[in-house]
Amino acid sequence: MRRPRLSLSTKVLALVLVPLVLQLATLFWVAKLENEAEMLLLESINAKKISDAINVLSQDVYDYIGEFGRDNPHHQVKTGDEKLQVLHRRHELHYKQLKDTVQHDAKLYECVVASEQAAYKTFGLIRRLEEIPEDGPEQVQKLRKKLWKDVRKDVKSILGGGLLEHAAQQKRLAEVDAEEQARLRELSKQLMILIAVIDTIIAIAVAVYLTRTIAHRLSILNENSFRLAADVPLHSPLSGNDEIATVDKTFHSMATAMKEAAKKERAIIDNARDFICSIDSHGKFSAANPASETVLNRTPESLLGTHFADHVADGREKVLQIFADLKTQGDSSPVELKMKRADGTIVYVLLSAHFSKEEDTTFCVIHDITERRKAEMLKQEVMAMVTHDLRTPLSTLRHIFTFLETGKHGQLDDKGTDFVNAGGRNVDRLLTLVNDLLDVEKADSGQMHIEKSKVSLNECFDACVSSLTVFAESKGITLDFVETDLIVMGDEERIDRILNNLVGNAVKFSPQGGKVTLSAEKTTQKDEDFALISVKDEGEGIPGDKLENIFEKFHQVERRSDSKQEKGSGLGLAICRAFVQLHGGKIWVESKPGEGSVFKFTLPLA
Repeated sequence: MRRPRLSLSTKVLALVLVPLVLQLATLFWVAKLENEAEMLLLESINAKKISDAINVLSQDVYDYIGEFGRDNPHHQVKTGDEKLQVLHRRHELHYKQLKDTVQHDAKLYECVVASEQAAYKTFGLIRRLEEIPEDGPEQVQKLRKKLWKDVRKDVKSILGGGLLEHAAQQKRLAEVDAEEQARLRELSKQLMILIAVIDTIIAIAVAVYLTRTIAHRLSILNENSFRLAADVPLHSPLSGNDEIATVDKTFHSMATAMKEAAKKERAIIDNARDFICSIDSHGKFSAANPASETVLNRTPESLLGTHFADHVADGREKVLQIFADLKTQGDSSPVELKMKRADGTIVYVLLSAHFSKEEDTTFCVIHDITERRKAEMLKQEVMAMVTHDLRTPLSTLRHIFTFLETGKHGQLDDKGTDFVNAGGRNVDRLLTLVNDLLDVEKADSGQMHIEKSKVSLNECFDACVSSLTVFAESKGITLDFVETDLIVMGDEERIDRILNNLVGNAVKFSPQGGKVTLSAEKTTQKDEDFALISVKDEGEGIPGDKLENIFEKFHQVERRSDSKQEKGSGLGLAICRAFVQLHGGKIWVESKPGEGSVFKFTLPLA
């Protein structure tokens, strides 16, 4: 039959309850002995009190006999003898006290009452003697003698009837009770000593049990934690189903789960395409994954112990500054570096790092961006080609068409004039497209800079409306702006291009007879003052699902009127966003189909 296993709390509770129950039983036993001793003490006190009271009465009787004894038969009792009166009062008081004391003992009480009656009878005879003259005839003297004989007889009956025997019995009882009290107290003392010895033995047993079982098992748990940290096999799981065994089983399960997680993590790191490594407090590699062979053409083992800066082509100072900043900030934005491969070639990487204060280690993820940089360089070469090889011939064509339009080299007929005008317009479109492409690429690559100065928005509004009035009138659109006295800090040329692009689009997509309005107002964002500029049109609006991507490059919204409109390049709004962001502002659009659109952007106030 399988023996049931107790939980740790049950074991500890049992260890506490056993001595506690023993002590409680001892307390009850001692209390009982003390109660018995108390009862004996009360009985002893009461017996002594009764014995003393009877002895006092006996002494009173002996005093009386001594005063009026048989050896003095002719003693004359004087009327109103004060000594006799004192004896009478003492007898009354002592009898009253004795009756109060023995009222619980019926037999003794009857004996006291009988003694009291005999005393009162004797006192009555004495009072008669007080009434008989002391000097009388012979017959009177005979009567006095007879009364004295009766007095002496009754005095003897006062102490008769067993009263003196009761006094002796009460005295013996008091002595016996005192001995019994001493015995009970000695027993209580011995019992307390015995319980103290037993409690000490139990305490020692409990301490030994806790040391051999609970403390030992807890030490195993503690040692397992160190073994887990040192990656050493753990002790075998503890047997039992108490709390310590449950914690040990949970710890083993956790250790197993951690090992599995570590294996998965190691597998992920080992198979990652990015170079993942850790750098110690001295800036040297302390760990690296196999991707180091792909990125730097070096094995992880060859990197261990080498300084990170030794593999960077950007200069040692830059690397040391990056790691110094990491120790104060904890994390850093991705940093682009040039690193040296084993064969001396340069590889472009993006470094993301995190510094751990607890481990005094920097964890790095190095992403190879060499191919991306090559693509960017190729793009820059293409842009340079566009700038030189495309824009220059287009500029030459523009000049040629301008000469032809002036007629300095001969007059053209109407058809030739139409051809020249069409060619000029197409050259202008191509030049605008090339310039827009260059501006977007410059903004994306961070190569575009602006020259800020104080700019009057009212003058910019006036210049924009003036330049687009002819275009708007050809479309039947009214241009208007609300005058403003706001002054912003920005590049006036870039601001004019933003306004021309937004207002030109508004005119382009507004119905005939519509109105385009420019306005500005002051606003505050993050405790900074900005000018909020709005371009409002009365066109057909923009669908809600198109608003998010409307500022992306080459993104165009299909409209019902597109078939009648000239298609744009899709770069105008992207250029507007780039210029606004260069000024530190934001741009967005609010629109609902059928209700027109409002393009808004912010510029910092001067």
